[in-house]
Amino acid sequence: MTTVQNPAVHLVKQNGWDPVRWRAAQAALAGEVEKVVALLHSVRRPDAHAVGDWTLADVAMHLSQAWVAVPGLAARDLRPEALTSTFASSVAADGQ
Repeated sequence: MTTVQNPAVHLVKQNGWDPVRWRAAQAALAGEVEKVVALLHSVRRPDAHAVGDWTLADVAMHLSQAWVAVPGLAARDLRPEALTSTFASSVAADGQ
């Protein structure tokens, strides 16, 4: 049986990054994402102007898609089933 290595761990090792700093960066990012998600959940008018031609709903959609796609990009895995799995996991974690 072959062990599949976490793609993020592989990138950390491959690029010589400090694993402790990597974990700290991940934790900090997770905390900021939680804040943004809470802020977006508090929006009462998703059709309100946000930036450029975008509404708050547009920004929320952009962020949600980025949070699904970026891990796939980092892992060099953009297969539809991988993205669907990541999205399903994030929705389940959010309690939706």
